[in-house]
Parts: sequence; C-alpha cells; structure tokens
Amino acid sequence: MSAERAHELNRLLLDVRREQRSAEYRLAKLLAELADQRLFQQLGYATLCHYSDAVLGLHRRQTRALCALGQGLPELPALDTAFEAGELGWTKAREVLRVATPQTVGLWVDFAMGHNSRVLERAVAESHTGDPPPVAGQEPRREARRRLVFELEGPEADLVEQVLTASPPAQRSGGAHGEKWARRPWRCSRPDAQARCRDGQ
Repeated sequence: MSAERAHELNRLLLDVRREQRSAEYRLAKLLAELADQRLFQQLGYATLCHYSDAVLGLHRRQTRALCALGQGLPELPALDTAFEAGELGWTKAREVLRVATPQTVGLWVDFAMGHNSRVLERAVAESHTGDPPPVAGQEPRREARRRLVFELEGPEADLVEQVLTASPPAQRSGGAHGEKWARRPWRCSRPDAQARCRDGQ
C-alpha cells in the first residue's frame, strides 16, 4: 500500500509541476504583452518591474527574464511548444533562448529536456548563438560567454545598465557564427522592445 501511494504521489507531483511550468509560460506571454504596449502605466506603475514587484511579487531579474522569453518565443516555435506544454520550466527556457536559432532550437530543446540545469547552463556558456548543443564524448568547447553578477547602489547600477544597453551593434563579431547582442542576458530578445523589459524605462 505504501509503495502504491508513493507512485500515486509521484504522479500527482509531476502533474502539478507540469501545470506550474505552463503557468510560467502564460506569465511570460502576458508580461511581454504588458511591456510591449506599456499597459503597466494604465495601472498606475512607471515601469514593468515596479508593477510586477508590487502586484505579482516577482523580483526584477525574473520579470526581465520572463518578459524576454515572452517576446522571443514567437521566433522559436519548438521552444514555445515545449514551454507551453510544461516540458521545460522558465529557467531552462531562458537558457535555450540565449543560444538557439530557428535552425537549432529543436536540438537545444531536446538537450534541455535530457539534462539538468547545471549541465545546460555550462553548455550554453560554451556556445555561440547558432551553435548546436554539445554531443556526448565531444571535447569541451571554450567558454563563449561568462555570467557576471554584481551589486551596485541605484545611481551606479543605472549608469552601468545605460552603458551596457547603449547603441549595440546588430551583431557582434567573433566566433564561427557571431553572437546576437540581443540574446545577451541583460537584454530582451526583440530589439524593438529592449527597453520595455528594463526598469526605469
């Protein structure tokens, strides 16, 4: 009986987790729409991040990531489908968004579903936009990007953000395929809506 109940609970928990991921998908899409049309202003908030913090209890970093996902998913149907179905959570979807193109997104979705988050993050760090995911037995690639996390006071943080987001080229040189600046973690994935996911814009 205890074994039976254990399997039943496992099934129920998996169902709930899938539903949770699907809810994250809806959250991403709705936040992107709110940002694209700046509708948060109609609700009395100066920025999307102010709204999501006060109303949804989401911190700035998660808001920006979900907004970028909601804006980038239409370009990557395979990722959109997997995220909507609850096969990937928002953190894995975020990683796939950073490197996948319409030509490689299916491979990256399969890789993300078959590996834990740490392995996926390492694979993304070692890849340029457009690269396929690594295959078993392949010699590790050199890191194509590094993630830096630092904390600054408000005015200094605003200044750094302005520098990082000011007039980027459409595509960076370097690497076999180059790397779209719009895919960088601190930017939204659609150039026409970059500022709408940033606080203070």
